[in-house]
Formats: sequence, structure tokens, C-alpha cells
Amino acid sequence: MAQRILSDIGATPDKDVADIVGEHLPAPTRRTRYPFSGTVDTISVQGVRSFGAEQTLELSRRLTVVYAENGTGKTSLVDAVELLTTGRTTRRVAFPEITTEVSDEDHIPHAAPGGGPVFPARVTATWRPSPDADPVVTTWHAEWETPAPEAPPLHALARRRLREIINSKAADRGERLGYAVGLGYYIKTYTAVREALTTETKRASPTVPDDISAAVSEWRFPTAATITLAELTDRIRAQARADISALCGETPDQEDRSDEVAALDEPITAPPRPQSARLRELADEWESLRTRLSNAESDRDDVELRLLSTFREVAAEGDRCVACDHGVVTAERLGVIDGILHGAAERKQLVDENDSLHRRAIRSLDEVDRHVEWRFTEPAPSSDPGPGTEATVFRERCAEVAALSRRWCDTVARLRTERPADPGPGSLRMIADRLDELASLHPSVDRAIGEAEHARREALSAVRSADVGEPRRRLAHAERIAHAVLTRRDHDRYTERCKKAGERVKSKLDALIAARFGEFRDDIDGWLKRLAPAGVPEIRIKAKPTAGRTALDLLVGDTVKAVGRLSDSQLDMLGLAAHLATLEREAPGAPLMIDDPTDMLDQSTRDRFVTEGIDSLLDGADQQRRQIVVLTHDHELVKTLWKRYGNQVPATVQYHIELDRDTTPPRSMIKPRTAVQHVHRVKELLHSYGNERHRLWLRSAAGNQARQALEMIVNGILETLGPRGHRHFENEPREEVEQRKGINSLFDLVEVELNEYDKTLRDCDDRTHREAKKRIPILRDALAERNDYLINEASHADFVYPDVKRITDFTNTLECLARYLEPARKNGRVDDLPKGSKWYEFFAGCDGHTRGPGSGNALP
Repeated sequence: MAQRILSDIGATPDKDVADIVGEHLPAPTRRTRYPFSGTVDTISVQGVRSFGAEQTLELSRRLTVVYAENGTGKTSLVDAVELLTTGRTTRRVAFPEITTEVSDEDHIPHAAPGGGPVFPARVTATWRPSPDADPVVTTWHAEWETPAPEAPPLHALARRRLREIINSKAADRGERLGYAVGLGYYIKTYTAVREALTTETKRASPTVPDDISAAVSEWRFPTAATITLAELTDRIRAQARADISALCGETPDQEDRSDEVAALDEPITAPPRPQSARLRELADEWESLRTRLSNAESDRDDVELRLLSTFREVAAEGDRCVACDHGVVTAERLGVIDGILHGAAERKQLVDENDSLHRRAIRSLDEVDRHVEWRFTEPAPSSDPGPGTEATVFRERCAEVAALSRRWCDTVARLRTERPADPGPGSLRMIADRLDELASLHPSVDRAIGEAEHARREALSAVRSADVGEPRRRLAHAERIAHAVLTRRDHDRYTERCKKAGERVKSKLDALIAARFGEFRDDIDGWLKRLAPAGVPEIRIKAKPTAGRTALDLLVGDTVKAVGRLSDSQLDMLGLAAHLATLEREAPGAPLMIDDPTDMLDQSTRDRFVTEGIDSLLDGADQQRRQIVVLTHDHELVKTLWKRYGNQVPATVQYHIELDRDTTPPRSMIKPRTAVQHVHRVKELLHSYGNERHRLWLRSAAGNQARQALEMIVNGILETLGPRGHRHFENEPREEVEQRKGINSLFDLVEVELNEYDKTLRDCDDRTHREAKKRIPILRDALAERNDYLINEASHADFVYPDVKRITDFTNTLECLARYLEPARKNGRVDDLPKGSKWYEFFAGCDGHTRGPGSGNALP
């Protein structure tokens, strides 16, 4: 776009620059935004920052909460979504002063140490454009600046963008908040065009040769002046003739010799003397290194060397051998291993030196290729100078130089033809031989050029012998002078128009930003009222044109600057409000992922965000239901969200991100917060520390995990029976019971329900009850063992969990129970739970024994 504007400015000098800018700059158009009614089902991430092997996040159609401590992968997940939908992250927007340090290509791929597994960067999403549409699967394959084909309309609000106005200059705010209100493309485009125009205004004037610079200065024209090259040439010649006539008293006849003077003005340059010593030294060094490298050959592969290195790190003299667990490590064996590892290290160093010499050889040959370039062209004579004249002698000397030039060029051509694509010591010596041929020719070339230069100066002096000074030079070079004068005038005119065009672009951008913030003011204020606690003053945004970029003032009232008056959290709310207002207007119904939205907010503001903010996003202000994904390291926020939205339909889903620290570097893993996951944790713990089965700490750790799994199973059973399941309870009893009597009350409530089922189904042989009759006793057995795992108020510090064997058996029982809390169907959704689980089917009952809503027992 900038090039088109510059082209029109140069090609149409009479056209108003405002019209040119208006024709090419894009103007924001009002498009009808149709609400998005579909959903994003899953997001899979591989090889992005801390993510190694592929991890998958299955989203609720309503609210998904992802808990992760700082440094475990929240930012990596946000980056993955940005790459999927835009092909780049917002790091360059958040850090515009250090864009080279936050390059996606350098820092997004998962860092794998030497020899480690490689995970290509890849982000995949499965989504549905509408509730009844077939799923669309799209993948981003590390194509920087290019989003995935058919990417879902998923918006990621990175934490770094919530703070982008804090401590920013007023001019920076205009650009950063402009991105927040949907002007990112226009700011980027307008700024790039203006920078291109500014660069053109600073372009240096065309260089004028020294021999005509004084004459050009005398003939400067205003940029608005119009005159042709022929007219100006005639003027210069007329003035030169008048000056010569005044000096000599006669009309000059020297203008016919102008071409001859121009031919003699150019000096003859000699080629640099070729040097072959460096190439020979490089060839000798390389050949010596290759000999050492061949002598250092090893028959051990990388796997064996890594095993030896690992063995050496953990083995010590006299210890039991960690490899076989039978022998004893001896000093002699350690010495042998040290020798092998030392030899491998020396060989690697030699290989690295060989690669370095290879690169040096290529650079040296490239330098030789540039160094030997030289060609001489004989000047064409304007007329026959006659025998014995200075001009004739110059022509003869030029012929000698031309003959030597042809020999030089032939040798250079052979050198380039013989140059191999992959050089070695032998090819370097061959090129050095060619350089020696040129070096032997160089004295003859240097002598011939010296004689030709002497003859040229003599011939030029003879041509100018009748010159009367500057007037004759102007006469001889009148057309060159005229061309230089008009070139400078056109350059000045062009840069002046570029400056005006740049000012026009800036004024249009200022007006665009001011108008957009005027439109969004009510939307932003609405979100500020939802998020801000009582007593926070209204914050106004005011656009202010400056000499540079558009500035935005943040004001309390009409004149007081807000940055110095308000807290960071209040300013953070302003940035969040701008983003959310934009989302409502520009992308109704589109799914949203928010990264640590309450990181800088106090408790009251966080509570308002959960109640007012999340409610508005889920159901709200734009009258469109919206999927929300909240990433946070704040466990209090997780509890608050679960308390408010844990019993809704579709179900709220919880995940957590943790690091696998057994890998180098540690890799992020996405884990669902389910009873099955807790059971797997117990099994993994017992498997990893099988040799520690007699340790009390292992019993405590495994027993604690088993207790959490049991609690989650009980919660799942209650959800199956409660408002989101069979509705045996008219309201959600768990929180009330737990606060009133503790966790044991929940277990008591489950037992009451199981007793009720026993009474109902005791004499019924309907096949519908078959699975329930098989599984409910297993649940009863698990509940019967709960006192071995629940630390109640009467417990003391010396509470001891059961032994590892009993914990293992108990865990197997829990796994059977927990598995039936998962989606029963193969493609079942986690947000359909508990209705999509097997336990829901178990408690369904037959036609004759179906309990109606509200038939449950009173709370214990």
C-alpha cells in the first residue's frame, strides 16, 4: 500500500496528496456481525513453549476452569490459541521496543536439548460452526504469520494485554488500546504507510559530480517551477556562450569537443593484487585437522556414550554397580570410562572445528570471487585524432590495457568454473594456483595502466588547453548540468509531497482512533461499572493529537490524570473493560479464553468479576451464550467460580496444568480434575516408589490421594442424584451439609440414598437394576473403609494410614467406581455429566421403581 501511494505521488505531481492518500488508505467499514452459535470442542497443543508431547483440553460448552501455578504452562496455552487463530502471538504488541527478543520463530518451539525428542510445533482445534453442524478439525503447523485454515473464532485474552496501558506513555496507549477496540489492522497499516512516507522525506538528495556541482548550485529552481530538459539546456549554453564571448571577445567553437572531454574525464583503475597465501594456509590447516579426525574415529554410538556418561555421573569407586547391581565399581573401570568419554569429547571438538573450517573456506572463496573482479572497456573515440597526437598515444595505451584485461578475465572465468560447490583442501590449493596466475599478470597490468593514465592526463590537458575556465565547462556539460538541476528539483518536490502525505495519514489515524473510542465509551463504561467496586471514580478516555503518534489521556473527571491517581488494579480493569467491550461488539457469541484475569485485582473486584463479569460473558450483555475458558493460578478464584457455576448445565469443567519434571526440560501436562485422575495419581505414586512400600511417608501420601479420590466419587454420586442428575434433591445439599457437619455428612447422605435403593429394589428382578445391584455393594464397601482415610476432628498427629497393600486394594475398588463417573458413550462430552455417566444409568430404575423429583430423604 505504501508503495502504491509513493508511486502515485511521483507519477502524478499535479494531483492533491490528500486525494491520493484517500484513494489508497483503507477506511473501517460497518459489517453486520452475525452471532457465533457453535462451540469449540477440543484444543490440542504440541511443541509450543513448555508443551512437548501433545496435550488435549476438552472444553465445556459453558465454563472451563484451568488451574495452573505460575510457570507451568498457562502462557504457553494462550500462545498456542493465538498461533492457531492468527499465526502469531501478541508478545510483539506487548513488547514493541524489544521485538527482536520476542520473535515467535525463535521462542515458541519447544526447547529440546541435544539428543532429546523433537516435538514439532502444532496446534489442533475441533469445533462446530453451529450446534447441529459436523465437527471441523483444523491444525496450525508452525506457519508463522498465517493462521490455521478454517480456524475457529476463539479469542485469547493474554494476561500481558491486561496490563498494556499501565506505565505506558500517552502515545503508546493510543496504539495499544487501539488494538483492544478492534483497530489493530488499521493502526498497523496507517503506521507502516506513515513510516514509509517519513523515510522518503529523509532520503538524501541525488549526488552531483564535483566537476558540475558549482554550476548546478547556480541553476536551482523552486519546486513549483516547470521547465523541460531541452529548454534548460539551451539556457545554460546561451549563458555559457555569453560568458565566453565576454572573456575572449569571440564566439566559441569548442562545443563539438564536449564528448571528447567527457571520455577523457574518467580515470582508469587497476585491479587489487590477488593473494593466495591465506587460502594455502587454510588448506594446510584443514588437511591437518582431517588427519587428526580420521585418527580419532570411534566405534561407539551416541546411545552408548550417553549411557556411559550417565553411569559416570552416578557411579563412585567402591559403590555397588548401578548398571548390573551385582558388581562393585573399580577405579580401573572408571578410568576406562573416563578415557572413552574424553576421546568422544575430543572427536566432537574436532568435528566442530572441521565444520568451522568448511564455513571459513566458503567465505574465503566468496571473498576471492569479489576481490578478483576487474574489467576494462576501451573508450570510444569521438573523432580521428591523427597520428602522433596525445589522443592517439592514449588510444594505443588503452589497447594494451584491454588486451591484458581479456587475459585477466579469462583466468577469472576458469577460476569460477573450477570452484567446487563443496570445497576441500585440494580445491583451495587449485584456486590458490589460479590466484598465483593472476598475481603474475598483475605487474604487467599495473604498468600498462600507469602508462595509460599518464597518456590520458596528457590528452585531457591538450583538449582543455584552449579552455577559458568555467564557462567552457558549462558549455561542454550543459545537458548534464540541466539534468542534475531538474533531478534535484523533482527530488525536493517529491519529498515535500511525501511529507504532506504523511501528515495527512496521521490526521486520518487520529480521527479514526478518536471516533472509535467515542463509539465505545458507553460499552467500556458499562464494563467498568460491572467490574469496579463502589467508590471507584469514572475513568474517561480522551484522544489527543500530537506531533507523533496519537496520544490517549486517561482522566478522572475532565482534567485529572488517572495514572497517578488510581491504583494498578483499577487501571487493569480499564484494559480488561476495553477488551470485553470490543468482544461484545466485534465478536458476539465467540468463545473466549482469559489468562489470569484477576492477577492484579483485589478480592472485592475479583468477586465482582466472577458475579457480574462472568455472568455477562456467559449469558449476557450481547444476548449471546458464550463459551468461557478461565486460566488462573489463584486457587481462591477457582473455588469462587466453582461455588457459583459448579452446578450449571452444561457442566462446568475443571482442569489443572502441571509440569512433568522427569523430562528435560520439564513439559506441561493438562490433567482433568476427576476421580479417575486422583486414582491414577495413587497408582503412579505406588508404582514409582515400589521399593519404599515400608515407608510411612508413602502410606501417608498414597492414602491422602485415595481419600481425595473417594471424596470426588462421593461428590459425583451426589451430583448424579442431585439437581443436575435425577433430581432426588430439589436444591444442592453438599455445601450446606459440608459446612454444617463436615465431609462425613456427605458420606452419610450417600449411605441414606443407598439404603433407600435397597428398600426399593430388594424384591425387584427387573434387568434394569442388574448393574446397580452389582455396583452399589462395591460402593458400600468403599464407604465402609472411609474411616481409615478420613482425618476427622478427633484425629491426632499420629494418625497412620493403612499399609500399602490395603491402599492398593482400596485404590482398585475406587478405580472401578470412578470409571463409571466418566462419559459412558465413546464420544460423550464431559460437560454432559452426570447425565452421561454409567452411574446415572444405574440409578435410573425401572418403570415400576422410578423415584420422582424431590423424593430424597432429609439431610442427615
